[in-house]
Amino acid sequence: MKEIVKLGVALMLICAVSAGVLAFTNSKTSVIIEERIRQERIELLQELFPSVETTEDKEAEGRTATFGYDSTGKAAGFLAEGKTSGYGGDIRFNLAFDNEGTLVSLTIVSHSETAGLGAKITEDWYREQYIGKTLGDSFDVDNISGATITSNAMESGIAKEMEE
Repeated sequence: MKEIVKLGVALMLICAVSAGVLAFTNSKTSVIIEERIRQERIELLQELFPSVETTEDKEAEGRTATFGYDSTGKAAGFLAEGKTSGYGGDIRFNLAFDNEGTLVSLTIVSHSETAGLGAKITEDWYREQYIGKTLGDSFDVDNISGATITSNAMESGIAKEMEE
């Protein structure tokens, strides 16, 4: 009996130390990861809108939009971050709009969709179907065969982000 208690206490200590190390590592790396994602948003915004000289992040309802302004202070476009639930989990994406509200870019930031099926949302042919759409447009896009849940999630997620 003493041996079982000893092993249980040892296991508890190992688990506590492991959890502490993981929590510490997460607290240090999550800040770095979020800053990297922010920097990628700015670089994408400057790539899509070469006139962008300054940027500003605005946050609403837990989501961030990055606005790009030219040298005169006029808005050139903005990049909105979106999230939807796909088949394998959350899909994070960025939508870039020009100052007239037309979608000019869709990039997938992260996903957990099935390789070879739902992961096709990262392919150019799929993402380019959304380019040029505005708020009032219907999404008449080709779904990914075998990945209906992922396709529907992307359509509804993009539509939701465009409305907000």
